[in-house]
Amino acid sequence: MIETFESYRQAVGDRDGDTAADLVGPEGLDHYDTLSDVAGSAGPEEFAELPAMDRFVAALFRIAAGPEQAAEMDGHAAYSFGVQEGLVDDSSVAGTEIDTVAVHGDRATAALLVHGQPAPYEFTFQLLDGMWKFDIMPVLRMARASFPQLAEQQGLTEEEFIFRALEAYAGEPVDESLFERP
Repeated sequence: MIETFESYRQAVGDRDGDTAADLVGPEGLDHYDTLSDVAGSAGPEEFAELPAMDRFVAALFRIAAGPEQAAEMDGHAAYSFGVQEGLVDDSSVAGTEIDTVAVHGDRATAALLVHGQPAPYEFTFQLLDGMWKFDIMPVLRMARASFPQLAEQQGLTEEEFIFRALEAYAGEPVDESLFERP
């Protein structure tokens, strides 16, 4: 799995979306399939049901790909697109090294070093058809949990935080109309 992680980190850094998506586990790709479906066809009701982080990512897909292209993507294509466009960037893996690994059958956990220091979290991997895949879902759950805290640290509601971040990406004002059904 160390080789999988090194290949994944390299692919994300190089914005090689297809290679990165090939190394991601099925649950993560299913999640990106759902987000691309939301970006492609959802209205405000469906967006409102998502955690703030997922609303943000689906809205990014809607801005970056447009609803029509987003609706056509499966999870692999959506993750690949996200890496190619920098929506999935290397900040979550840059400076990260695997320290120790514990294998439990077809699952493994890897203790990490970030810039040489032990990280307070682990990466997980799943063995599928003889190949280790990076399970991104624990990382996404951690990002989901920290999203409200980031908004609060900036003195913003989650929605205000989402719109500011989307505006920074889009380079123009963004409002609730982004969540209207296409």
